[in-house]
Amino acid sequence: PPMPGSAAPSLKHFLLRASALSLYRQFVRASRLAPDVAARSSLMDEVRREFSARRDVADVTTVKYLVADGVTRLKQLKSMLEMQSSGF
Repeated sequence: PPMPGSAAPSLKHFLLRASALSLYRQFVRASRLAPDVAARSSLMDEVRREFSARRDVADVTTVKYLVADGVTRLKQLKSMLEMQSSGF
């Protein structure tokens, strides 16, 4: 149950939170494609920093934007990592 005096999260907030957590997991999986341990560690540090900095954003429109931006960044990251692993 929610704490007294605090509003329960709306369904939109709940779904957006689930989307953000899913996106985080996808970044974690993508980071495993990094060519070496140092690169993986650095990449995960950056992912954690980015997500932590925005942890308390509550505005639905802003969260939607951040998730969409994250999806774009994830695609770019995967593309870059795939090119590196192929020796491009």
